[in-house]
Amino acid sequence: MNGLENAESMLEALSEQIFSLKQEINNLKARKAELIEDLRKLRSEKNSIYSNYKPVIEQIRLLREEKSKLIEELRRLKEENREIREKLADYRKKNEEIKKLNEELKKTIKMPIPAIKKRIKELEWKQQTNILRPEEENRILQEIANLEKMLEKARKIREIEEKLMESNAEIASMRLKLKTNKEKIKELAKKLDEINSKINQLKESLGKNFGRLDEIRKQIQELSSMLESIKENINKKTEELKSLQEKATSLRNELNKLKEQEILKKKKEEAQKKLEQKGRLTLEDLAALYGELSD
Repeated sequence: MNGLENAESMLEALSEQIFSLKQEINNLKARKAELIEDLRKLRSEKNSIYSNYKPVIEQIRLLREEKSKLIEELRRLKEENREIREKLADYRKKNEEIKKLNEELKKTIKMPIPAIKKRIKELEWKQQTNILRPEEENRILQEIANLEKMLEKARKIREIEEKLMESNAEIASMRLKLKTNKEKIKELAKKLDEINSKINQLKESLGKNFGRLDEIRKQIQELSSMLESIKENINKKTEELKSLQEKATSLRNELNKLKEQEILKKKKEEAQKKLEQKGRLTLEDLAALYGELSD
């Protein structure tokens, strides 16, 4: 095989390589376009999920704020109830003490207050208007003193009983407050259960979306990695194609030179033959011969 045939064979092989490489690059570009479209769809779905769950997150935030207020109100009511129970216990204890004292005082009182006052006046009148023996006057004065002590105790009993009435009224008021608070606590607890149920439902909805988001993120990561790999492969094969095309261009130029040299060689041989046979030489023949002489 001469140089021309060898160059043609090499050029043909390069052309096949270039054709094959172009196909590979086109296939890679087609796959790249597919991946870009898949990524676009996934990102669109991800944005759609984000836009859908933002209102849900806002709902959860508002529900949690409401829940926090309800819990604070529950704590306040429970603390208030605790204080009321302490006061009730204190009132009951004091009431028992007062009742005991009252009962003891009552044992020493033989007459009601009006009767005591009447008897004191009678004795005072008797002591002031009658001439009495010293023993009788002392007895009257002693009885008046005893009655005044009894009157003081009776007044004390009346004050105690008034305090007991006030205390019982306060106890009744506190019991009513406890009952009202218990109803409020029950209502607040019911609202809390409803809010917790709503929050759990919304969280469950978010959980499904987050699960899908995780899948999308993984897919985007995988596709992005594949896309990057394909881009690198395309760049690599494009450089390889460029190199082969440069080689092909160089070989094609070399082939053209060889062809020109082959043609010129034949023309020289023909012109030489004519010259030896003393035939008529054309300008082209002379140029071929001249070129040989110049060489």
